[in-house]
Amino acid sequence: LVSGCWEIIPTNIRIMTMNELNGTLDIIRQADTLFILAGAGLSTEVGISTYWTDESAVYGGGKTKQGYTPLEHADASLWLQDTGAQIEYFAEKREQFASIDFPASIYGTLLRKVENKNYFCVTSNVDSGFYSAGFDVERLYEVHGSHRFCQCVMDAGHGVFASSNEGTRTCLVCAMPTRPNVLFFNDNEFNPEVLYGQQARFNTFLDASERDASVRGRVAILEL
Repeated sequence: LVSGCWEIIPTNIRIMTMNELNGTLDIIRQADTLFILAGAGLSTEVGISTYWTDESAVYGGGKTKQGYTPLEHADASLWLQDTGAQIEYFAEKREQFASIDFPASIYGTLLRKVENKNYFCVTSNVDSGFYSAGFDVERLYEVHGSHRFCQCVMDAGHGVFASSNEGTRTCLVCAMPTRPNVLFFNDNEFNPEVLYGQQARFNTFLDASERDASVRGRVAILEL
């Protein structure tokens, strides 16, 4: 699925010819079952910055206004070392996610191609782009968690809560600050409650596809 063109093309990337592109689209059109595997490139396409391509375009990026690199913000330890900076930084990230019209983006284009098919999305993205674009929440496996959920900073055992539009700031059990229910680097406190539910649905999907050829039909794996 190609949404645009590159001005600078790394040496390991080759632009598809039109014949190759049409052939790829034919595979998608003709598939009955689609496995969609998506990573950070899909979100950078809609303008979401990553922790390794900030102003300096190197791993870790430049300093944020909170005084840390995006890579440092992505480490779970900073939630305990400087909770206020993390709350502020990730509030900005939520605002960025909310400002994007996901249904009108490449996510929406993809949904229109697959919505009538037997599909499942597996993604490492945490911005809830698939959810916001309208993909079936029962067919999402967000392996690193999602910003649309949060958990207690101090005790992961207090559960997982839905974030409000403003971002839930206090735990519903102990009133301590919350953090996104996202698997950060060096994260021993991530609560996998939602993740395990998604994983179970994905395993059910795999089992049904493996067991029943009439359900499976023609299979395509789309890696983005």
